[in-house]
Amino acid sequence: MIRAKMLHHAVLNVTDIHASVAFYEKILGLKVVAWNDAKTLVFLSFGGKHHDLSLNQRAQGPVSEEEHAGLNHLGWQLDSWEDLQAAYEELLELGVNVDRTTQHNITNSVYVTDPDGIMVELFCDRFEDGYSVMKNQGPRADPFDIRKGELIPN
Repeated sequence: MIRAKMLHHAVLNVTDIHASVAFYEKILGLKVVAWNDAKTLVFLSFGGKHHDLSLNQRAQGPVSEEEHAGLNHLGWQLDSWEDLQAAYEELLELGVNVDRTTQHNITNSVYVTDPDGIMVELFCDRFEDGYSVMKNQGPRADPFDIRKGELIPN
């Protein structure tokens, strides 16, 4: 059995590659590593790997059934709770619409949508051993006030 260690990179089909590059550079701090000659494929990185994210310009016009199946979201881990709070404030300053803030049993999360409607989760872990917490508690998603660090009552 193959056992993956971590998510290494993601590849996304996008409708406006330049808008998507600008989004991921501004919001996550990724930097362009390389474009293909036709400028329809770009590789972005935080600097440690050859690429963390690849964007592929999708052809315009009707799409096949396979292209309709899509990504739910990309999860991007931040180092700390303070970094997540700072990211939330920066998103607001940049005029990015925050879709929701959620406390999962294992993470505190902020969700935004990129220019193509792909959900992006920025999160920090709440526990050192999230595997055990998830295994024992199962998934959970509660509305969360990130500024106060409190659950929002129903």
